[in-house]
Amino acid sequence: MPNPFSKLISNAARPPARAQDGLTDEEASQAERPTFSFSSLLHDLARLRPQSARYLTELLTTALSRAPVDDRKLVFEHSIALLQSLPVHSALSGTLSDQLVVGLWRGLPHPPAMYVGPTDRYRSADGSGNHPLMRDLGRAGTPYSRSVAPVQPRSAAAMPDPALVFEQLLRRPSGESFKVHPSGLNRLFFSFATVVIHELFQSNRQDPWINETSSYVDLSTLYGNNAAQQDTVRTYENGRIWADVVASDRIMLMPSAVVAIVVIFSRHHNYIAKRLLEVNEAGKYSSDWTALSDEQKRWQDEDIFQLSRNINVAFFATVVLKDYVASILNTVRADSNWSLDIGKEIANLDGTRVERGTGNSISVEFSAVYTWHSALSSADDLWVEDRLKEAFPDKSIDEIGVKEWAILEKRDKERLASSEPKHWTFGNLERGADGRFDDVQLAELIKDA
Repeated sequence: MPNPFSKLISNAARPPARAQDGLTDEEASQAERPTFSFSSLLHDLARLRPQSARYLTELLTTALSRAPVDDRKLVFEHSIALLQSLPVHSALSGTLSDQLVVGLWRGLPHPPAMYVGPTDRYRSADGSGNHPLMRDLGRAGTPYSRSVAPVQPRSAAAMPDPALVFEQLLRRPSGESFKVHPSGLNRLFFSFATVVIHELFQSNRQDPWINETSSYVDLSTLYGNNAAQQDTVRTYENGRIWADVVASDRIMLMPSAVVAIVVIFSRHHNYIAKRLLEVNEAGKYSSDWTALSDEQKRWQDEDIFQLSRNINVAFFATVVLKDYVASILNTVRADSNWSLDIGKEIANLDGTRVERGTGNSISVEFSAVYTWHSALSSADDLWVEDRLKEAFPDKSIDEIGVKEWAILEKRDKERLASSEPKHWTFGNLERGADGRFDDVQLAELIKDA
């Protein structure tokens, strides 16, 4: 037995314990630990009370369905009541407690699907922020993504001559007349397709791997690819944009029907802005613009503009899915009203929910495949030839190549850059005193398509 005096000296000399229970590591290792005997699951299930058994059945049914929990059914409250009725150290209690934590964790998205605040309430000008963490995903000015890994890399020298590809695959055989589309698709459809193309693909001329537009159907042809371009179309008064304005200079170089389609959505924006101000939900807007302070004007203009843009973009996306894609899939000819439903919450077969709003990135493969050159209408064919003949009167069509087309494009873009978008014109149309094109002439362009 140790000498009490020596034990006292030893205790006084040792460093103080740092644990909250005042025990040293040696004392803690020697302390008796309580031991529990856990009952089996079958033992616990056999001794459940009728109400607890009903709660357990309800909990298992909800968990297996993977569907969102209806709070009105008090599933969470019943789960707590079930756990409170079980012995603390039962196997069933431990299993259900763990699954309760798992359910609470899965009940919320991780990471969060979105944030609050002015930067997340509206769509950004350049398409950034569609993913809460990867905010540059699909942003204008970022590289195309790649869906397929290269398996057989080839040098540029091994690629066929573009002129040969055109002659063999795309050029209409000599003497062969224009073929009408068997499903009755007209030039208006392909004009809309051209708008969609420019919504998704705008390759940089110097760095072709860079997509200058966003990876989203967000009417960038109308509003621009970034904040600077967006500024050129806004009046900064009650959320309106300039009359019949179009931000994209590339669209302005397209056939007249293409530009006319974007002008329609330009008018639709101002109609939405007008209605938002008239309805004035919750009385948050003032109808007397002149009575507002500069700060109030900025807020009211920004809120109406961004809400109008959100609604206009959603309307455009609906047209793409319900009309444009339906035509591609030949749904109209099948005498069917079927269409894809935008914004619908979708469940997998196992009950889990499909992610929404996690961003998108246009791939270089999609950019290469999604083309409509083989469906060039006779009217657009004539339009291109007339433009080339007017620009290069001393050359035949067969002598005009990529070099000449680049010269023409540069010349037209310099012409557009010399004035603001609100003054741009197309198709020999002239703007009125209010900046609008003539309604009848605009309608004729759509009708003729």
